[in-house]
Amino acid sequence: MLRIKKERLILILMLTLVIFVSIILFLNFKLVNEIRQYVDEDSEIFKIVLRYVIYSLFTFIILVVTSSYFISSYIYTEMKSRLEIDHLTGLYSRKKLNDDIDVLIFRKMKFAVCYIDFVGFKKLNDTKGHDHGDHVLKKFAEYMLSLPCEYQTYRVGGDEFIVIIKGSSEETINNDLLQILEIYKSTEPNLDYSFNIGISFYPSQETNKDKLIKRADTAMYRAKERNIDYFISKK
Repeated sequence: MLRIKKERLILILMLTLVIFVSIILFLNFKLVNEIRQYVDEDSEIFKIVLRYVIYSLFTFIILVVTSSYFISSYIYTEMKSRLEIDHLTGLYSRKKLNDDIDVLIFRKMKFAVCYIDFVGFKKLNDTKGHDHGDHVLKKFAEYMLSLPCEYQTYRVGGDEFIVIIKGSSEETINNDLLQILEIYKSTEPNLDYSFNIGISFYPSQETNKDKLIKRADTAMYRAKERNIDYFISKK
């Protein structure tokens, strides 16, 4: 609702600016025409008035162009933010995930894709309500956002998340991530859900973005089928 009000305010400001500029230009040209009736066009007074009108015209053109630039920049930033940020949790979205992975692959950086799924979340929603479910997602997102910058979390579905861990060692990643989630569980004494995690690695397993994400997704479902916390995709 707040964003809708902002957009309406921007449109009103733009419309007001256009009307204001149009009125000023109309009055200036009307002034020139009226003066022309009483003053010779070669007179100094007429030339002064004409210069004033020309300067005013350029001033208002600059004002309109500058205002349009800043308003357009604001609208672009707002639209970009909507596409990249999940409105419920404040985490990055799937679009941002795809963009960030493209950058990491371009830079040839090692990283792990960790696909996380909440186990028992549907039951939680059914028994305690969607408001409580939203609260759980927000608490989890708040915790993940507090982690070091090497851990970047994205919400890719209702109760599905992907964590990108940069510079990850295949030998230690599973222990590091499980430890992080165990610490989170310890902060929630009445936790009535758990996690399934699937992990894949770039570039040792896949060099294609879509296949890398799919591999982690498949590993996560294997963990779910085997009723274990995590499953690392095999080479």
